Amino acid sequence: MEDVMTTKEAAKLLGIAQESVSRLIKRGELKATKFGYAWMIDRNSAEEYLKRIEGKSKYDPTRGKTKK
Repeated sequence: MEDVMTTKEAAKLLGIAQESVSRLIKRGELKATKFGYAWMIDRNSAEEYLKRIEGKSKYDPTRGKTKK
């Protein structure tokens, strides 16, 4: 399955901790589906998030916020 990834794989791609990936899922910033105890993240969603945060400091309050 190339279109989904584990939280560990997403964390590596995004350069953040697995716990941060879980927070992003809970906030709706990443599309994911739960299989048993594991979350599977949509690869396109993770790549789009990466583009949104590109060039922003981790302390930037607008980092990762989706426009509504």
